[in-house]
Amino acid sequence: MTAVAIVGAGPAGFYAAEALKLADQTLEVHLYDRYPMPFGLTRFGIAPDHQRLKAPAQLFQRTGAMPGVRFFGGVEIGRDVSLDGLRSTYPAVLLAHGAQADERLMLNGATAAEVRTAREMVAWYNGVPDVPADDFNLQRPHVVIIGNGNVAIDIARVLCRPVSELAATDISDRALLELRKSQVRQVHLIGRRGPVQARFTTRELRELGELPGVAVRVEPQYLELGAACQTELDHHSGEQARRNMDLMRDWVVRQSHLDSQRELHLHFGLVPEAMERDAYGHGQLLLRRMRLVGEPFAQRSEPTDERIRLRCDLLISSIGFRVASIPGLDLSCTPGLPHAEGRVLDTQGLPIPGLYVAGWAKRGPSGVLGTNRACAQDTVQSMLADRSHWPLPESGALKRLLDRLFASDTPPVAWEDWLHLDHLETEIGRADGRPRIKFDDMRKLHEVLRAYRSSKASAAPSE
Repeated sequence: MTAVAIVGAGPAGFYAAEALKLADQTLEVHLYDRYPMPFGLTRFGIAPDHQRLKAPAQLFQRTGAMPGVRFFGGVEIGRDVSLDGLRSTYPAVLLAHGAQADERLMLNGATAAEVRTAREMVAWYNGVPDVPADDFNLQRPHVVIIGNGNVAIDIARVLCRPVSELAATDISDRALLELRKSQVRQVHLIGRRGPVQARFTTRELRELGELPGVAVRVEPQYLELGAACQTELDHHSGEQARRNMDLMRDWVVRQSHLDSQRELHLHFGLVPEAMERDAYGHGQLLLRRMRLVGEPFAQRSEPTDERIRLRCDLLISSIGFRVASIPGLDLSCTPGLPHAEGRVLDTQGLPIPGLYVAGWAKRGPSGVLGTNRACAQDTVQSMLADRSHWPLPESGALKRLLDRLFASDTPPVAWEDWLHLDHLETEIGRADGRPRIKFDDMRKLHEVLRAYRSSKASAAPSE
């Protein structure tokens, strides 16, 4: 029996596991993840009001149930097992740990409580275990989100959507409790470049205008295009941008929602410079107006002398994710780990024997969930082509590693454990009219697992 390890049980990890098993049923595939639950971004990244986008989890469930596929949840590389330890145990290790770091926004004059990242907020409302229940204080009326991508729009939508609608989703209960008390009234989405260059999809943008009780505001000046932007818009590749512009122009025409409970403002061509205080101690975000210069499709932002101020009680930075090197692997990660057809390269540009990469860790944070399938399949092709050259692990190394992990106070969450948690989440959720109610408290989760394992042990026939 030959077993390979995959670090990261998100979309790329499961797509790779599927490809490996379809290529060779005799292979064992062991999926390691730092969280107790599988599925990565499918569970922890997609907004709770977009349940249809979580459909790939059904495929991953089938892959996890394949003979020879094993899940080890709650195992963190560098804490519970070193990368070298993993590589000495398995002939091949595939890194699919995603983009686990943020592009940070440095803002003079701002406190840590005033500036948070999109990753932190998404983790809070999507039920990543052990995020503090009170991690986000929404008892403040003015929120500014820096970023013009779909994650920024997700956050704006969650902040603005009526809580009665969110209560029918799998949003974390800790977030639901805070949203019920929310005093957020003004949300501002800020983009560095213009509306033509914005990265959100038309579907996501349109949904903002359909939120009950929310007035979407766009200043007409933001939609006045220079010659280069107009050329980009008219290009055959500009179909999405054209749809976005049509939508925003329509909003400009009908910007009178006198009965709105919240206002959502879209801004373009602005960058934050500092946080100031008014006479009452309220945060005032200082932003510099930018202009686009250069040829079509090669424009760059340049600062102007104009500045504006916006009231800001909470700033959420959604300016991108970064791939972080895994502990024990000192390599550059721009945009992802250096590789040749999925083979991780050392500092000399040579393949590291038996070490591979797929997903965001391979190509950087880009694409949709389905993009990871072809990416993982390409890496698996390289793995199988190298199979005769995989390093041989030490005899008995796998048994020693698993014995040690399962002897710890918090043993890995096995696939059967996950199925029990999944069943409980969906059953409890169904009773409340929701898809599931997530376990987001690690202490409670381990209590449930200990009880489940104890009941299994008691029911097992004695020899």
